Amino acid sequence: MNNILKSITIILMFFTILCSFVYYINTIFFNTLVKEDGLIENITASILLLSSVFLFIKLVRLVRIKNRSWIIFNIFLISVLFFGFGEEISWGQRIFLIESNDFFSGNNLQGETNLHNLKLFGLKINIIVFTYGIGLIFGFYIFLATFLYRNNEIFKNKVNKLGVPLPRLQHSIYFIIATIIITTVPHSRTWELWECFNALLLFLIFIQPFNNNEKLIPSVKG
Repeated sequence: MNNILKSITIILMFFTILCSFVYYINTIFFNTLVKEDGLIENITASILLLSSVFLFIKLVRLVRIKNRSWIIFNIFLISVLFFGFGEEISWGQRIFLIESNDFFSGNNLQGETNLHNLKLFGLKINIIVFTYGIGLIFGFYIFLATFLYRNNEIFKNKVNKLGVPLPRLQHSIYFIIATIIITTVPHSRTWELWECFNALLLFLIFIQPFNNNEKLIPSVKG
């Protein structure tokens, strides 16, 4: 199962990068791909949901043999991924045709029921939290976490205790290549591609982490 998921994820990652070149060939089609509720956004939402579901299954399978810190961290990770899924689909607002309340209508840049498009006191939450905040955390995770794991015993013990799946070298390379290609596209919704690629990359890391004992689909002995 890990190999099947890995192959599908890599194909989707490659497809996401190819979508960047579509902009230079057919801008109208590119707009269709990255539009609100378009294919790229739906892939992002689906991968975030799939990640949270598989991690939940992993949690259920291993909860009896793991320590409390591992359980708490994985519940937190599942919650974050499911929250990301909910934000992507505006918590089902457009699916179920639910109107935003006064708060979101007045403070959300798209008038939707989600947090990442909020603008409060002149500050865009998406820029502060989701671009800079999560960007810094993800950058540390991709480029430094595995290095520290291999060279710092204290950091390694903490990671093992929490059960954090770590990226391999090729994952960092994928991230660099995709970021260079995607972010050079001069379009306002280019970030939809980047978000989609990163969601896929994170799923790939879960499937084949540097620390093999934290694979998404583990083998339980006994």
